[in-house]
Amino acid sequence: MMRLRVGSARTCGFLGTLIFATLGIAACGGTASQTPVINGTNASFASVARRTRPQRRDGRASWFGPDVKKASNLLFVSDAGTGDVYLYKLPSLTIAARVTGFTQPQGECSDGRGDVWVTDTNARAIYELSHAGRLENTLTDADGYPVGCAWDASTGSLAVMNLFGVVSTPGNVLVYPYGSGTPVEFTNPAANLYYFGDYDGKGDLFFDGLGLDGKFILSELTKNFGVQTIGIKGGTIYYPGMVQWAGSYLDVGDQSCGNANASCIYRLSVASKTGTIAGQVGLNDADGKQACDVVQGVVIGTRQVGGSDNDFCGHEPSATYLWKYPAGGNPAAKNDDADSLPVGAALSASQRPAPTRVAAPPSARKRSWMDPNVANADLLYISDGNGEVTVYRYWRRTLVGILTNFTRPLGMCADKSGDVFIADYGAKEILGYSHSATKPFRKISTAPYGPYDCAVDPVSGDLAVANADGGSSGEGNVAIYPNASGTPAYRTDANIFNFQSCVYDDNGNLLVTNGNLTKSGSASFAWLPKGGNALVDLNVPGPQQHYNWREVQGLAWDGEYFALEDYDSIYRVALLKGQAFYVGGSYFDIDRPALYAIYNNGSTQQGKQVVGAYDNSNYGGVEYFNYPAGGDAIHYISHGIDAPYGLAVSLKKKRK
Repeated sequence: MMRLRVGSARTCGFLGTLIFATLGIAACGGTASQTPVINGTNASFASVARRTRPQRRDGRASWFGPDVKKASNLLFVSDAGTGDVYLYKLPSLTIAARVTGFTQPQGECSDGRGDVWVTDTNARAIYELSHAGRLENTLTDADGYPVGCAWDASTGSLAVMNLFGVVSTPGNVLVYPYGSGTPVEFTNPAANLYYFGDYDGKGDLFFDGLGLDGKFILSELTKNFGVQTIGIKGGTIYYPGMVQWAGSYLDVGDQSCGNANASCIYRLSVASKTGTIAGQVGLNDADGKQACDVVQGVVIGTRQVGGSDNDFCGHEPSATYLWKYPAGGNPAAKNDDADSLPVGAALSASQRPAPTRVAAPPSARKRSWMDPNVANADLLYISDGNGEVTVYRYWRRTLVGILTNFTRPLGMCADKSGDVFIADYGAKEILGYSHSATKPFRKISTAPYGPYDCAVDPVSGDLAVANADGGSSGEGNVAIYPNASGTPAYRTDANIFNFQSCVYDDNGNLLVTNGNLTKSGSASFAWLPKGGNALVDLNVPGPQQHYNWREVQGLAWDGEYFALEDYDSIYRVALLKGQAFYVGGSYFDIDRPALYAIYNNGSTQQGKQVVGAYDNSNYGGVEYFNYPAGGDAIHYISHGIDAPYGLAVSLKKKRK
């Protein structure tokens, strides 16, 4: 990591992504440290709020309302007490979504696309959320505990303020070019703790904090002259709060307005290293008393300011408010349904223009990324309706990568080496990715056919692709690619016509179905025996006599039996000498399921877990279940998922 200090510079290696990390992580080139304490601030709950309260962690799944994607303006509020980020519709302040699973979300900032960046302090990570609350990107902070951020519209860079360092050192500012990659560090030698910041229209960054003497300090990182301290005239700011450039004024929040348990915003006119207080915005709570602790607010347009009051004074419950701007006073709207320890606030506008002054290079736009530390981890790949494939550590369920630039990724499959093949229905191609890789090692055109799903023969290494449609007749097929490459052999079946899913067993027998694409009201099945040249129609019995297979979204091999998903159940079927036998089934409490994948780390064993994707048009997610027991979900993933479809488990390579 490049570090730029006033009058000096040094370098340091970049640590890889550690989502939801624990404390005591080794510093640059050092060993694991004790939980840092600096100026009385303990990293076990390194909050920028003046007063904290006991956490009440939210163990629920994320929730997305039916109109969150349609809302033109949303107020994002981070809650360090619950570990949630709330999305409020404006101007009503009704909750449109609740994103859960953070460790300690604090400061926020929005970029030119309407995405909101959230600093997760004790996770030492910065998350990028879309306008609808979807996790788009993750940045790791190897240097300290991030509490604030700011987006530079002139360059597309993201600045992150670290409260303090990992080894009880003062904080710093990290600037990530184009919101990614290796950051550059800046510090003010007079500053100790760093809080919030914002860029002006010229690309200069203003940020506040506490100095070495424990008093408020305002700094400026200029594009040409480095870091300098900004003196304050016309009054005293006691405790750092929000920083926002609002036209000709710099709005700076004070969490101890008048050196009391009260919050306000000062409007500063900045010139020649001096900020002159030109006005004050008073913030009252619903009881008409001065708000106790508004940590970070955000000016909305030119007439409102939004934010939340951490009301440890006991006047009113903690709540999110809208106030008139710059008049202040009593709130114009409030919502006290969710807040526990609210901290950050940011505005997300769905139609915000992208930065135009300096465009990011093509390599920085929607590029694939992957945590370099997951090569030896089991990974879960999930195809999404937004044209991306998100990748998670299977056991930790944390986002570790995003593969981009697909047209319409659907089904996926993995081979015994951990290579993952992704069917891009929209682009009419199959892309092969090595375990944890960001670039495909192989592209296979399936044109004119549209691929829906795939399977890899563990015996021969052949790749089977279920093509739903294509060609002059519109009829689909199963294409068999020898060793997952070359010219395929096509297999068709008049009773299936459109192929939706396929899977091999451990002996090289292939089972295929048209799933829910059939017009007869019941799915049809066929199988291709090992070494066979033609599909053979197969009568597959269900749990009852003459069972009607309603909607078979996918097929899987669980290590012992074929597993057929039908709406909210998985039925196990044995295939012996060309005849199918019903073995048993399990119910899974999942909302409108899409596809399932079975986790099995041994080909001779039956899988012990199943992951299922669901998409109910308002939100999507993936849930973990015990297998074959079924029942309620035991874990879930909602970050980074909009409309999931396909899933694949890529196992780490076993050490010899």
